[in-house]
Amino acid sequence: MRSSSVSLLNRTVMVYDLECRKERGSGTCVLETKNMILVSSGSKAKSIPKSVSVFILDDGTRLDGRTILRRPVERLSSA
Repeated sequence: MRSSSVSLLNRTVMVYDLECRKERGSGTCVLETKNMILVSSGSKAKSIPKSVSVFILDDGTRLDGRTILRRPVERLSSA
């Protein structure tokens, strides 16, 4: 599966930081913009920058955030 064809919305994701190689959190992606995703876990939500993150999706797909630095509508329509 090409990374450009993956939708993050309403998917469970684990987020890892590329710079310090540690887990930043996990939860459900509730919003995606060009540079950020919003991950909700319980009553808390975190804004995660795509450019410094790696996302592991609920199906095991691993996405480098740098490969999806576009608005979701642009990324999905070009797939």
